[in-house]
Amino acid sequence: MFEKVVIINLKNRVLRLDQTLDECYKIGITQVIRFEAIPGGESGCAKSHYEVLKSGAPVLVLEDDVIFARNAKTIIRRALKELPNDWDLLYLGANVKEPAKRYSNTLYRITGGTHCTHAIYWSEKGAKRMLENWYPGKDDIHQIDHWLYTIG
Repeated sequence: MFEKVVIINLKNRVLRLDQTLDECYKIGITQVIRFEAIPGGESGCAKSHYEVLKSGAPVLVLEDDVIFARNAKTIIRRALKELPNDWDLLYLGANVKEPAKRYSNTLYRITGGTHCTHAIYWSEKGAKRMLENWYPGKDDIHQIDHWLYTIG
């Protein structure tokens, strides 16, 4: 389903890592890479995502608090088939700020930003765009989700 899956996890949160691995197994993800999260709240989270993307894409980046819906495997497979050729990223879940616009049967386009980064699948193009235009501390924007909203 995904070429590369990375879980961002703080060193002292072993139980969260185990729970996230269980969530992955439920939807058929058995090969994962653990990235030791950079401490520091929102700033550390942003830096962790940035460092993961530097290691190459496409990549599914999961935070250690992700919980997949029972039918997630089916929905994800549909969503992957419906992605446009020029896609940048796919949120596998989000707390949206404004109603999203339907793009296809399964996909919605987020127009008002989100409040989360717990499960994002990045294309090579999307990762490159982020790495070229944002870095931790730029414009005092520490949250990746806020940055994504500002660039549309």
